[in-house]
Amino acid sequence: MLKHLVIGSTPFRNIVFSYYFIEKNFGNFKDHLKFYSAFPPQLGEMVLNNEIDIAPISSILYAKHPENFLILPDFSISAKGKTGSIILVSPKSMDEISSVCLPSNSATSIAVLKIILKVKGIDAKFKISVSSGANQFNVSNVSNAFDDCDAALFIGDDGISAKEKFKNLNVIDLGEEGSKITGKAMVYAL
Repeated sequence: MLKHLVIGSTPFRNIVFSYYFIEKNFGNFKDHLKFYSAFPPQLGEMVLNNEIDIAPISSILYAKHPENFLILPDFSISAKGKTGSIILVSPKSMDEISSVCLPSNSATSIAVLKIILKVKGIDAKFKISVSSGANQFNVSNVSNAFDDCDAALFIGDDGISAKEKFKNLNVIDLGEEGSKITGKAMVYAL
């Protein structure tokens, strides 16, 4: 009897195609596939703990534990230049930012932001947002984040929405900023 293959999935739109492919092409094995949905940092921890078999994980987690993962070649969430989905929003200019509200659904984007700010000589404090419930900060209640912080980081679907919703504020695409600094593509998940 075949064991279940437990596949970690993430609710971000930019990776939906891979799950569609799996379901469409491996339908004969659907009784042996189980999906578990979480964000890449949590999925990576679950792979590390042998709770799931395969998942998109934060690249920063891979960088910390490369011996524990096997990467699928040529398959990542990455961008050289603008991502359109990893967005820092602030009513202030970047050099005036002293505090940033961070989402709990990212690890790599937070690391990239911290590197960018350090390279630019910006010493900001960071506050991780609540990950669930009525106090969760997201695009719909970003004003709560600006009560506590000068800027807010949005990723994934929230990042896409933030880019449009807050175009009257300073909107900084971290992929673009990171590529300006390094000249390289940024890899967010593997």
